[in-house]
Amino acid sequence: MFNLLTRKSIRKYQPNITIDDQQIENIIKDCQKAPSARNRQPIKFYVVKSKSALQAVRPLFPENFPHVDTCSILVFLMGDLRSYGITDASSENEIDKARNAILVDGGIMVNQMLQVVRLHGYEACAVGNFQKVQLNGVLNLDNFLIPILAVTIGLPDDEGKPYDRLDVKDIYKIL
Repeated sequence: MFNLLTRKSIRKYQPNITIDDQQIENIIKDCQKAPSARNRQPIKFYVVKSKSALQAVRPLFPENFPHVDTCSILVFLMGDLRSYGITDASSENEIDKARNAILVDGGIMVNQMLQVVRLHGYEACAVGNFQKVQLNGVLNLDNFLIPILAVTIGLPDDEGKPYDRLDVKDIYKIL
């Protein structure tokens, strides 16, 4: 049985593994089941699959990221401000409110994606350390799309790294 509690952080994937377009679509469809505020569904997925596209986005990441170099696909989760009615005429306050809501939805979506990918037989790693300001230009995306996270996906080439967690008694309080 699938166990949510066995997830590990994968930092290296098997080379030359292809994830076909139908499998990618199935993963995205399963991710769509994640909740979003007022069901606005603001998260869009930009899948980088070809070697040339991966090479184009690679400079946006720090040098020592073997999971970016070896993944089968790299998925950028982008929040669409238009799902909150944002236009060129929107105020900074309206944009900030929408951005904050989208970041919450993005956090929910990335958790969904990390689990869905495992259900489809792959492993994944969420990556927040990349040059988000430059991403839209590299991918030729409009400014209504805000980068949230990237997710590397593939078959693991190492056992992954389980992380130590804080003692449970240190992170909650019953009121």
